Amino acid sequence: MTYAKSTAPLPPRSPLARAIDPERLGCAILLSSAARDWDNSSGSSSSGNGGGHKSPLQRGGGTAGTEQGSRHRFSQQKSFAETEASVGVESLPRGGVSANLYVHGDRYRHESQATYRQASLLGVQLMFEALNAIGVHPGRIHHWDLCDGTDADVDVAADIQDLLSHLPSNIPDALIYYCGPATAEGHWSLTWRCPEGHLRRIIVEPDDPLGLPEFNLLPPPEVSVVGSRIFVTDAPFTARNWVKPALRQRGIAGLEGAGLASTERGPALTRWVVGEFAVPPRGVVAFVDAPPDVGLQRLPAFNTLFWAGLPSNLDDVERLIWELEEFLGAATQHERRLAANLELFSHGGAALMLVYLASFGSAASDNLLLHILWLLHSFLMSTPLERWAGAMDEVLEAVLELPNSCGSRHIQPNQGQQQDQQMHAFQGLQQQQILSQQSDGGVRGESDATSRHSNCSPSVLRSCLTLATACIARCSHCQERCGGDLQPKVLSSIMRALGGDAGPKFVDAAAAAAGCRLASQLAHQVTLDFEHHSQLVASLQLVLCRDPRFDEVSGDYDDDKFKAEEDLTAAGAEALFYACIRSNAMKLKVLKLLGTSGRLQLLLNLRGEAAVAKLLALLRTIAAAEPPESVSEAFNETIAVEIVEAVNRFSEEAAVQRWGLAALGALVNQDRNFGRAVEAGISDCVLSSLESSYEGSELAAMQEALFCAYALLHSGVGNLGGRPELATLTGQALRCSLRTTMTVGSECTAWSLKVLQMLACKAGGQAMVEPFLPDIVEAMLSGSITFNACEAACATISFLVAGSVRITASLRPIKSRLVRAVQLLSWAFVEAEGSDCRKVKSLQAWVSVLADILGDPRPLVDDDDGMVPVDKELKEEDMQVSTAL
Repeated sequence: MTYAKSTAPLPPRSPLARAIDPERLGCAILLSSAARDWDNSSGSSSSGNGGGHKSPLQRGGGTAGTEQGSRHRFSQQKSFAETEASVGVESLPRGGVSANLYVHGDRYRHESQATYRQASLLGVQLMFEALNAIGVHPGRIHHWDLCDGTDADVDVAADIQDLLSHLPSNIPDALIYYCGPATAEGHWSLTWRCPEGHLRRIIVEPDDPLGLPEFNLLPPPEVSVVGSRIFVTDAPFTARNWVKPALRQRGIAGLEGAGLASTERGPALTRWVVGEFAVPPRGVVAFVDAPPDVGLQRLPAFNTLFWAGLPSNLDDVERLIWELEEFLGAATQHERRLAANLELFSHGGAALMLVYLASFGSAASDNLLLHILWLLHSFLMSTPLERWAGAMDEVLEAVLELPNSCGSRHIQPNQGQQQDQQMHAFQGLQQQQILSQQSDGGVRGESDATSRHSNCSPSVLRSCLTLATACIARCSHCQERCGGDLQPKVLSSIMRALGGDAGPKFVDAAAAAAGCRLASQLAHQVTLDFEHHSQLVASLQLVLCRDPRFDEVSGDYDDDKFKAEEDLTAAGAEALFYACIRSNAMKLKVLKLLGTSGRLQLLLNLRGEAAVAKLLALLRTIAAAEPPESVSEAFNETIAVEIVEAVNRFSEEAAVQRWGLAALGALVNQDRNFGRAVEAGISDCVLSSLESSYEGSELAAMQEALFCAYALLHSGVGNLGGRPELATLTGQALRCSLRTTMTVGSECTAWSLKVLQMLACKAGGQAMVEPFLPDIVEAMLSGSITFNACEAACATISFLVAGSVRITASLRPIKSRLVRAVQLLSWAFVEAEGSDCRKVKSLQAWVSVLADILGDPRPLVDDDDGMVPVDKELKEEDMQVSTAL
């Protein structure tokens, strides 16, 4: 029976209609199989489960040396009406779950093989009807169905390759569709039982067509017709492998996970592709529209780049790479650069660069490697993250491996460089600690890196690390792998940039800075500890021990190299900041090694605003170490003087203002002697920073200035409590924070209220705080107040009410609203942390306080009420005694 052409047209802009041009489509290949599992638990009598080498079209099962398969036209298929009704996967009983395969919505279950087979055929029928509806001639639609009983005289891969290789030049495009089981890696599973009773399987996975084309669905490049190869893969976990941009392939739809279970009407992804749904079902990853046309296909090198084999020599590679760079970077392309990047990326530009790195990386010149890395970085920064389909980690893995393959490039230190005596002694001490800690342990990958840290040129290493950092910053999957299986390679690359066992004394500053930035990303993903990351942390500290006055390698004062050293100091301080922020043990180690040496004070004096801001952020973090005595022992009081001088020197830099006052506040919290060392000018410094940050709407700087003001008020250092402008600036900061939805706004609100609380409890402070009572009430009734802010607001209101009957009367009408706001916050903490937590008890106490101080006055009670009346005679006797006296 033949399939009749559908008479009901689909919506004119269904995803399938948008993805293909019927006038250019030379063929559509629809793949299905018996949908069997290949293990013995399926009840088969197979004499073998297959094995052999891994390949894009893998042979397996049975004893024959060729794949079993049969090619069918739709005229050879029986009608779908003659098959049994389909049943949804979710309705099937559990049991007999496959360890190999997944189907729509779940793992493969052996008892449901007929259902999976039926779902696959339904998907094929839907695609056939949809292709007919948009104008594709039935003669161009080919169905390969590897059903049970398929003969062994047809090589499926060879058949498909032969068909694609002989498409006419006027209809060069092809559609390849698969619906059926897949592995957890997204590889297609074509399994059936041959007439002899043996199970046969073909595992199809996408592979670089420039590698082993004889095992791929696509034909060898040298005999191919240049056209689009469009893939629709309605199988679990196929989005990453089949939808990501690849050479000579254009995936338009796949499943990110197992997807939705198939129903009697067919698989969900296929039904959406043919236009039954307006919105993609859950789990579908799709890029239906064709990439922009900015002129890539009109380049002279287009066919050579994407439809030919690998270049025979490096000169050809350099010429081809130059053409691509000109295409992206030409002045005429400036306004269309994003579109040009997307077009090149969608045609497999990133995949091509990875092929070149893998094939020529060890022999390529630095110049060629830098051009390839530049192109990859351009793709990374100019294309939408979702278009990578989760495959950005392939770039990350490649660039982390590249420095290991560059065996002919070395970083040559200047062994004759004279060292400052104090620096040399300190670095020698650090080096001994590094070596001793390395012998105790460390993450695998650190010691490997130190033995080959000089194998890569600084420029290539810097580009690799910069690209790796960008990958981790953009992609959540890269972040997971950075903290997981790729962590040893990340550590190896960082240690290579930081000099390995030799330390960062003589390494290239720009490469070391890139390594420090990658270390910051690593510290974002995992908590670094001194026991397991000893080399890394010690090397980061040594970065701050390079002579800050001139370049260590050349010994000159060149401005460019000074800027590179400044950048390195900033990157090293930032990496240590993230390494310390979640570990008190790490804070103590860094305090011991950097605090006592005076390095931070020296760098604060000699570095520019960018580096000083990062150094102050590091100082703020380690100043919060516990116990407080450790901070007092590590720093002398002159560190506070250096901080104030830095804040005054860079008064226009919000980052310096923010972290400088944050560091000073943290030091004062630990020991008020730090504040007394700068008591004369600290008040003006805080007020000036508050004013400038308010004028520039710098909420983060305002928050830290308020934190410092609170620390000074709480410790009794300075004369801030008697400065009326402090209350004015704090009230303005409170108003500003209430008008923002950013997270920093809530913190700024909390510290504003804390400062107002400290002012309200001082003599004469009520008059300064009262003008901002409406803002305090607004903060309490906002519905988004934090616990600390609520406590401070309640305390401030209680101080104001205690000193003014007028304020009490003004607040009584809204007493219930204020009490309700505190109760709601208390109930939220009951649900989150339980009724016995400290926050709940504190808030419940404030509910009672507010109800008491804002309630109606209680009637006076006579103390003598209810007592027995005094006897009249006794009273007269007492009066006589008192008169006589």
